[in-house]
Amino acid sequence: MLDVVKRARLAALGQALSGTELKDTSRAWTEILMGIVPLERLNECYLTAMRNRNSTFPLNASELCTAWREMQAIERFAPKPQVADCEICRGTGWEQMENRAVRPCKCRQSKTA
Repeated sequence: MLDVVKRARLAALGQALSGTELKDTSRAWTEILMGIVPLERLNECYLTAMRNRNSTFPLNASELCTAWREMQAIERFAPKPQVADCEICRGTGWEQMENRAVRPCKCRQSKTA
């Protein structure tokens, strides 16, 4: 979180926050973003928000929330990738049985479980 806050401030104003300001701002942002933006996607949300904004004011935490919601909407409707590297089904999702019947492949069952 500290890194995102630091980069947002530098990008907007060209100056860094002091140590205390950085910690306080990071705490406030964490409080706002916790439970909404996954930590492992925080940098991606930051980059999305920065690339799509028109304001000259410093980035704020609510813009990361908005970026996350937009990213989720896009991902929800994006086509799901095929599992082409599966040796059993070769990406079809169906395992060929000995009697020429088929059943759902284990690779697909593990993705939905």
